[in-house]
Amino acid sequence: MTLTSDTLKLDGLEMEFGWISYGFTGWGLVTLVLAFPSREQALVHLRRKISDVSNNHSPKKIEVTESSFYRKFILENFPTRSADMFDQLDTRHWTPFQTEIYRSLVLHSKPGELISYGDLAGLTGDRKRARAVGGAMKRNPIPLLIPCHRVINSTGDLHQYSAYGGLRLKRTLIQLEQKQNLLP
Repeated sequence: MTLTSDTLKLDGLEMEFGWISYGFTGWGLVTLVLAFPSREQALVHLRRKISDVSNNHSPKKIEVTESSFYRKFILENFPTRSADMFDQLDTRHWTPFQTEIYRSLVLHSKPGELISYGDLAGLTGDRKRARAVGGAMKRNPIPLLIPCHRVINSTGDLHQYSAYGGLRLKRTLIQLEQKQNLLP
């Protein structure tokens, strides 16, 4: 993810599994981190993530704000997502491969269901790209909305999860989605 000189606005939201923090520009939602014990910790981690990935392309201005629009957007898109969700994401810094993989994951995986790296690669026509899919999942700038927690290895193991909380959080997100699927 390379950020432009746009003003990057940051906000946080408390969810059942902890605090998330997200950044957005006039182009849409750019990045998201999860699940921290407090809003402050989530914002600190998000600032660190932005600093780590922005290199020499840091936004001119970063400000903490409140965004009822993106709070509502996140709540409406977890655990269920729709194709038009992408209209509210700033995808300018994604590679064509990332865009294809993230869209395939959102459109072809249901909340609480798991998909292997190979099967996700197969949705793009080439199961041999499973490792590349793993790389895209690791670099997912918007975990939770791009549900990389649903992706497993070929043996059915949960494998890794790079978000704060690791595999414990991955299990929690899958269980929350499965629980939502059982509601009338």
